[in-house]
Amino acid sequence: MTGNILKYSVWWILCICIQLFVLNRLNIDYFISPQYYIFFLIILPVFTERHLLLVLAFLTGLTIDMFEASGGLHAAACVFTIYFRGTILRAFAPREGYGKDNFLTIEKFGLGNFVLYVGFFVLIHHLTLFFLEVFSFKNFFYTLIRTAASGLVSMVLIVISAMAFFAKSSSTK
Repeated sequence: MTGNILKYSVWWILCICIQLFVLNRLNIDYFISPQYYIFFLIILPVFTERHLLLVLAFLTGLTIDMFEASGGLHAAACVFTIYFRGTILRAFAPREGYGKDNFLTIEKFGLGNFVLYVGFFVLIHHLTLFFLEVFSFKNFFYTLIRTAASGLVSMVLIVISAMAFFAKSSSTK
């Protein structure tokens, strides 16, 4: 149990640091705003209790909000997204089911299902975040384009990270 808490704490810190000190410092374009920190929420074990997921999502988003002075937008987007996580997981469940205490990896899902899972997770998060940010439907298509561009970059970063970080752990089994 303590090993899992330590492992997930390291992942949380790593995802937050990559977001704050690398991605937020890149001036790619206003349309492209990758939100890598949600990788932590994506890889949490399937059977994590719902109240713990909601607290972790809130704290993760709140941490980003504190550094970006974004007034709770990230916390709201994370909590809203994590609320639908169970539905997304059931939709893409592997035939064998899920392991109890394992990261959600490409090995467990298969590449196609993992990409779809990440895609839906990122889509819900980014739509929520960017529509809360503009708080209007006035620029509806502009916000959709921003969601698509940022979501695609976020998905690519998350899938590449999953392949890189979990390839070693799956090959040593």
